[in-house]
Amino acid sequence: MAINSTVRRNWSEVGDIRLLNIFAIAFLIGLCILATR
Repeated sequence: MAINSTVRRNWSEVGDIRLLNIFAIAFLIGLCILATR
């Protein structure tokens, strides 16, 4: 039950999750650019 409540709370913060995904993707792209130099 506790896990379900935390999951619901996390789903209500989908906007924050999207921001984290955008930062992670940008970070990976930056690493790829630095690696190819």
